[in-house]
This record gives sequence, C-alpha cells and structure tokens, in this order.
Amino acid sequence: GGDARAVLDLAPRLLPQFGRHPWLLMALTAAYDALGLVDHAKAVFQEMIARSQTEYVQPSVLAVAAEHARRHDDALAFLRRAVEIRDPVLGAFALHSQPMAKLRRTPEFADIIAALGTGATSALLNS
Repeated sequence: GGDARAVLDLAPRLLPQFGRHPWLLMALTAAYDALGLVDHAKAVFQEMIARSQTEYVQPSVLAVAAEHARRHDDALAFLRRAVEIRDPVLGAFALHSQPMAKLRRTPEFADIIAALGTGATSALLNS
C-alpha cells in the first residue's frame, strides 16, 4: 500500500509483535518520509544501521531506508552491495515494493540494477 498514516497507526502494535523486523522498519522510514517527518525516518535508519552491526540486515532493506532518511549516497552504496551479493530481497522489492519506489525513481537506479545482467533488468527499466 501507500497509506503512510495507516503505517504509523499500525506500527505501535506490529513492531513489538514482530521484534522490530527490518522490513517493518523500512516501511516505517517510508511512512515518516511521506509525512515529512524526516528526523523520525533518520532515527529509524540509524537504528537499522546499529542493528546491522550485530546481526544481518539485507542491504536492499538498508538501501530503501537510507533513501527515505535522505541519505542518498548511502542508499546507492547499499543498493550496489545488494546487486553485488545478489540479495534475494532485491528481486522481491525492486519492481513492486512501495517503499522502494522512491529509490527506483533515482537516475542511478537503472545503471546499478543493470549490473545484475539479467532479463529482470529490462523488466525493471520498462516497468
């Protein structure tokens, strides 16, 4: 979906229930950004970065959160890392994830994704 206010309304229930799952945190950064609460998006992104120091957080998820936290260079670096390791989450999110839409619209996205060298690349570029 794309209802940022609904995400914020559900977050207090869902985050504790699912252990502050990185995918939920990613959606939370997108919701905060959509509502102009960039400082909140930055805080959640920093939480995700700290968490990635002690446990695995997919680079695709970090890329999306970084973009919504207005950390564009970090978003691109995480996206490159996701392509480099063939992050399976990238395949799931690249085409249809609402939170990834902002990153998908950046001029650099197509070139970075092209490094995958698959038929999926043309599908991404033509969607």
